[in-house]
Amino acid sequence: FMPSFRAGYFDGYIKLINIKTGLCPKGLVPEVIKYCLDSEYSVKLDPLIVQPLKSKIDFQISDLQLPSEFEIRDYQQAAFDRAKEKKRQIILSSTGSGKSLIVYSTMRAIQSAIEPDEKILIVVPTINLVTQLYADFEDYSRESDYCVRDNVHKIFGGQKKYSECQVIISTWQSIFEEPLAFFEKFRAVLADEVHTFDAKSCTSIMDKCENALFRIGYTGTLA
Repeated sequence: FMPSFRAGYFDGYIKLINIKTGLCPKGLVPEVIKYCLDSEYSVKLDPLIVQPLKSKIDFQISDLQLPSEFEIRDYQQAAFDRAKEKKRQIILSSTGSGKSLIVYSTMRAIQSAIEPDEKILIVVPTINLVTQLYADFEDYSRESDYCVRDNVHKIFGGQKKYSECQVIISTWQSIFEEPLAFFEKFRAVLADEVHTFDAKSCTSIMDKCENALFRIGYTGTLA
């Protein structure tokens, strides 16, 4: 019933390889290689497909200096370790499980390993989550020397979109139409409540974050 399909210029399939640019999501590279080998094509990998960090992530959750009322659970430690190791993951963490602490610990670990002029983008679906996540970060850093005000900037309706802060928390609605230049400094994208994101807008943000080595989604449900 779509006009584009009925007109004959859309075949009804969403293709994971962009025919115009020849690019595909990095996570699909093993599948592309398998297809090429099965089809007896030769394969040459561009060295830039692997983007190592300039410094090793030695940061541990114990380095957070959390207030005594916050106790790290085993599943939070496991999510933290997996995010550091895999760099591209969806973390399934149910409501009430302390997901914001997992996000905070992962953000701090990445921040310890990237360059001062590189940034981290945390994307959430609502303004309430922007302010809630920021407030949670302030609680977690209350007894440490980490200043949230100096490191984290919030973006939602009416707020400025460019900041010297290394971490940006934003609704996806506020930034998905921004130009490519806005996203070039981001080395990590952490997406909270990722199951609620509009598919096209989320894809647009991820595509523009060309230099993001870390791409991690968090959700309480994949349904």
